[in-house]
Amino acid sequence: MLTTSEERNGITYITVSPEQSDIDDNEDIKAAMQFLTDREESHELELFFMSLPIYLSKVYLLGGIEYFTAFAMALNWKGFEYRDSDPKLAAMYFEMWEEIDRVAKDTFEGEELEYYITRTD
Repeated sequence: MLTTSEERNGITYITVSPEQSDIDDNEDIKAAMQFLTDREESHELELFFMSLPIYLSKVYLLGGIEYFTAFAMALNWKGFEYRDSDPKLAAMYFEMWEEIDRVAKDTFEGEELEYYITRTD
């Protein structure tokens, strides 16, 4: 996966964008993107959004910080994917991303928080 990195205040921040990434190389991101696409196609995205807090705990329990982080990245990328073609859908994705980001920063500590921040910030 292609990335760029920048060090600030002793922390190396890794930036990955959908244009740079080969999503098929990361099974966690691929699974998260497919899950979201399935919700779009079945018109269940709004229902999923309402149950997001419950789902996030399952995401963490099933896949740990790596999948939780991949899921956050997928939400953000989906927002950018629809930014021009469907602003309402993009806004929903960005709102979900803000929620997962808040949960991560309020919940994780130590190495898990550092892992999340360096990959999503």
